[in-house]
Amino acid sequence: MDVVLTPEQDRLVSEAVASGRFRHREDVVREALALWENQERQRLAFRASLDEAEASARDANAGAVTDMAMADLAEAVKRRGRERLAVEARRRG
Repeated sequence: MDVVLTPEQDRLVSEAVASGRFRHREDVVREALALWENQERQRLAFRASLDEAEASARDANAGAVTDMAMADLAEAVKRRGRERLAVEARRRG
């Protein structure tokens, strides 16, 4: 596969190799893809958590949603997101 980088991206890759942070240009691309994959996993986990929270809210509250219920829901979603991020951070070690 051939990938054409913008001049700015090419400069960043060249600088990363020249600085010694990476040995090869391909290593820079692999690192970028690994970061993207991690971001996608986090995005999917967040979406799943949000879907779960929305389903739970629908099941539990057929009536009006109060400000307090929304605040509780937001805190629960944040808490689950933080827990998942902590697990992911420990996994990456």
